[in-house]
Amino acid sequence: MYRSSKRWLLLQNKIRKKNNQKKFIILILLINERRNKVNIKNGKYLKENYGLTFKDVLWKKLSYKMIKNLLIFAKLNPEIEFIFKSKRKLKNIEDYKEFNLQKILYEKNLQNCHVESEMNTGKLIRKASLVIGFNTTTLFEALILDKNIIVPKFGITNKSVIKNFTLDMKNTVFYANNEKKFINLLNKAYLGELEKRKNK
Repeated sequence: MYRSSKRWLLLQNKIRKKNNQKKFIILILLINERRNKVNIKNGKYLKENYGLTFKDVLWKKLSYKMIKNLLIFAKLNPEIEFIFKSKRKLKNIEDYKEFNLQKILYEKNLQNCHVESEMNTGKLIRKASLVIGFNTTTLFEALILDKNIIVPKFGITNKSVIKNFTLDMKNTVFYANNEKKFINLLNKAYLGELEKRKNK
């Protein structure tokens, strides 16, 4: 009984401290499928040398799982602000569906989420408490600005052929190899329990 009470008090103290701090902002760099299509010029080379197709390196499944988990986390933590950074303006529901973000448009308990396409990315990184992204050089800018970074790599192991098409940021970021670890890292980041990675 005592242990349970003590654990509860510790949790309340953590929450109280968080409430007294500045707003926690998570910046999510959306995976740009259209840009990836342009960058991949030789589908035949992919197939012959790696046994892969265009779909394999567009990261659509990874993006879908990342967004799904972020929206669940956003519902549970309405005090956190979620900024989804898009390279282009999302004009209609079809654009939102492309990124699996359509729920933002009509669910009241996701009012802490919004899509940003016009504000300078550097400014958004500066105001962010945490940056989430995958396979984008913008993450290096976040490193320079000394931000904690989470990189989802669901299903991508060291033995995966697909790993040859991903940025290797070594020990400068926090890798989430599965969805459970992703949520765990989000919780730790919010509670201030992530240790800073070395910018090497």
